[in-house]
Amino acid sequence: PTTGFCAELKSEVLSVKGLVIATSAKTGDRSLKQGDLLSAGDELTVGNESYVDLAYDKEWKNVTRLESNTNAKLISVAPGKLDLKDGTIFAKLNKLPRRSEFEVITPAAVATVRGTEYITKHVRGRTEVLNASASPIFVYGVKADGTKDKASEVVLERSKKTGIEKSGQPPTKPVVMTEEDEKAGDTLKQDMKYLVSIWEKVIDVAPERSHL
Repeated sequence: PTTGFCAELKSEVLSVKGLVIATSAKTGDRSLKQGDLLSAGDELTVGNESYVDLAYDKEWKNVTRLESNTNAKLISVAPGKLDLKDGTIFAKLNKLPRRSEFEVITPAAVATVRGTEYITKHVRGRTEVLNASASPIFVYGVKADGTKDKASEVVLERSKKTGIEKSGQPPTKPVVMTEEDEKAGDTLKQDMKYLVSIWEKVIDVAPERSHL
């Protein structure tokens, strides 16, 4: 990972598998590699059998994985916010700034957290949010004008999930995650845990990084 300096807050690419393209008005299209920096407004396209891991803080405590065949836009780095157009995002958030939240928004829902591990999917127009940790997740529907419908709030406890069929509808009543859901979540968590152990060793030798 990079040790460069930058005036504005950036998201850092921690690892990449396969082909991931970032598109911005300033740089056009570029293939991402470890250590690259992303700015608010960058759009990400993750290829088949590919993924990218992004950090939102200089200690690499708050990270997301954009899974294969995902299209998303980085809305902001702090507070972290991603616009998921299609695909799957796994978030592992261990050290958010005090009183801050992390959001993943889709055309149909908003998932808001203050520290947890969770999965957001948006496939064929349907959004699904799954809680893979003990911290609650607050899920909201989206109004016709695209704003969060606070009145539709659903709280997801551990090992629960909810779905939103389309914009304008509230999240469904939480149900227990299936065995397949649990296995998929466990696989992601173990993979990320292994990578985090590697990143922690790297950060010990490159602590002076102020671009995040």
